[in-house]
Parts: sequence; structure tokens; C-alpha cells
Amino acid sequence: MTYRELLELYKNGRLDKERKETVEADIEKHEAISDYLCDEMELPDLVLEETSSEGSAQDFAKVVKRSIRRAFLKLGITVFIVTLIAVLFIQFGLPKIVEQRYYNPAEPIGDLVYGEETKMSRDLAVYSELMAPGYYRQDVDVNNRGYGNYDIYIRQTSGWDDGQFLNVAGKIEKGKLTYFGKEIFDQTLWNGIEWYNVSSMKEKKINKQTLLSSIKGKKRTAEDQTRAKQRLDELFSGQMYLCYVTLNQQSDYEKLHQFIFDRGYGSEFWCAVRTEEDTCANLWMMGDASLSTSMEWDKEKYPYLLTWQEPSGEKGDTLDKQHENINTNENMRTHFLSMTSYLQDQDKFCKMMGLSEESLSQAENYVAKNNLAITGFAAVMDKETALDFLNQKEVYTVKAVPLN
Repeated sequence: MTYRELLELYKNGRLDKERKETVEADIEKHEAISDYLCDEMELPDLVLEETSSEGSAQDFAKVVKRSIRRAFLKLGITVFIVTLIAVLFIQFGLPKIVEQRYYNPAEPIGDLVYGEETKMSRDLAVYSELMAPGYYRQDVDVNNRGYGNYDIYIRQTSGWDDGQFLNVAGKIEKGKLTYFGKEIFDQTLWNGIEWYNVSSMKEKKINKQTLLSSIKGKKRTAEDQTRAKQRLDELFSGQMYLCYVTLNQQSDYEKLHQFIFDRGYGSEFWCAVRTEEDTCANLWMMGDASLSTSMEWDKEKYPYLLTWQEPSGEKGDTLDKQHENINTNENMRTHFLSMTSYLQDQDKFCKMMGLSEESLSQAENYVAKNNLAITGFAAVMDKETALDFLNQKEVYTVKAVPLN
């Protein structure tokens, strides 16, 4: 007789007492083994419940159903846990992975004095000083929408005498920057400064015929002082303009700073720094900055990156001394070199802004070798101030363009 036949007789109550006790002992042993496997090895708990001496097919079916329910319960819990992990990864993990591939303007930049600052605030502060005279910006609000997508709002924190502020909104989507409105940073590197074709840094004074307005080298005589005055006379009194002042001869920073200070001009200005031997293409450097900053950066790697930092708790004379110390040839040279070096290290930002890291490197090397040579400056001023500068013997010409 097979054991299956023996179980059938047991279920029908047709076994004698001795064999009945043997089968019940076997069932108890099987039940114990089943419990052990379920607890220790996480296998479905196919437990055969104790069956009464009478036993029935219905009781056996209940045992199977209970085992199936327990198996499905464990499967459901497993599926739930896996699904939860997947959802959490998609919601929190995947966006971080995607963001690492693109420029992240929302990256925090360290412990700050006046609340949270974003990386784009620092990047744009350096960029706008080098590239966009008159449009310095160091305050960017960022809303992270995830997956490399951001909304940005660029604030103008310091206005001019006309009281107008130009704030700009935009978006960055996977490393592509789009402005909602006019592009305020669309400035050429040499716009308005008319030095050209000076063959040597040793040649300080130049003939007016070498002052050409075209960077492409097409020879034409630059406008003389009379024509420049006629154009400035056409400006509206009381309105502010971005003015480009071309010097009669190259200057170092301290001489230019003193010249502007002596004229009573009290606002910030941008020096046109010569960065090439032949073309005199300019990058810009802000002088006598009126705004301090609480932003952090690697001061060992980029000394004087931002010229006037306000440490926590320092006021009055301490800040005035710090402001005074920056206005030297050596410190401003260090400042310019730090800016060009810093931007070269921001490859994702440079790609987004269309900057050539190679050109920045060439400019850095040129100034490091030849020191600062300033061919002019740009500043926001009114008609009367522009005419006053034009009348100075140190100035060759002044051009004015409306502010965006």
C-alpha cells in the first residue's frame, strides 16, 4: 500500500488505531518542517493543519487556500517594496543624476552672511564684469524644476541716478539658457573703445590715425573731438547712458582710477583691459566697485575674485580699508587674472554662455606676461558728465549708447 493510499484511508476514518497514530505523527512532523522552512527560508508556508480523526476534503482545501493567501501576501509586500523604491528613485535619485550632466545654477556656494546664495550668482558676477560693462549682476534666484530644468530671475541690486532697475527672468533647460525678454548681456568685447593696431606694449602714445572703430581693421579715420561733441550734444539731459571713453594713451589702473576720481565721478566704472598684441580686443574689469559681497569662493585659488567682500561683523573703517586696498595695480591685476582663471574652470557655464575657454586662457596669459594695459573705460553717466570727460586732454573720444 502506498502512503497516498494510506492517507486516503486516514481521511475516510478507515485506519486502525495504531496506523492512525503513525499517520498523525507524520502529519505533525511535516507541519513542523513546513513552519521551519517558511520562517527560515521564506518559502511559501504550505502547512497541513491538524485534521480531526474524522478528517475531510473541506478541511484540506482550507489548508491549501490559507497557504496560497500567505504566499500572495508575501508577494504583494515584495512588489510594494520594489515599487516604492522605484518611485523614490525616480522622484529623488534620477533628477540628481540628470542634473549632474548639465549646468546647475541652484548649487549652493557655502556658508553665507545674508542667507542662501546660488552658484549662478557668483558665475554671473564674474561673467558680467568681464563681458558686460554697465550690466553687472550678482543676484540670481533659482527655482529647480528637476531633471536639469530651472527657472531663473536675475536681479539688478544697484541702480543708477534715473532710479530704474532692469530685472530679467528666464529659464535653463538642460544647459540651454533662454531669456524672457531682451538679452542684456549681448555685448561685444570691444564695443565703443577705438584702439586698434598698436604693435607693442612699449608704445604708449599713438597717432589718431591708428584709432579705428572697426575691429576688422578696415582703415578709416576715427571721429575727431568736434564730431564726438556734436553727437553728445544730441543726448537728452537728465537721462543716463552707457558711455565708452577712449583714452589718448594706454594707462595703468592707478592712474586711470585717480583721473576718474579727480573728475568727481563717484560711481563704478569698467576698465577696457588689453588682452591681445595686435587687435586690442578688450575684456572688462570693474574698478572702484560700490557693492560689497558676502559670497564665498576659494580665495587661495582665486585671490581677489570679487574685489570687495564683506566679512561677518566687519563695518566702518575695516571695510573702507579693504575697499582702499583693492585699488592698486597689483591687486587689480590679480583680480583680472582670477576672473579669467575662474571662468575657465566653469566649463558647463561657459558652454551655456557661448564662451571660449581658449580665448579666456589667451587673455589670462597675455595679462600675466604684460601686466594691465587699459585703453579706455565704460561707465553709466549723463550727458553733462560725458561732455566733461570729452573735454579732458587724456581723452580721445566718448561714445554714448542708450541703456537697455
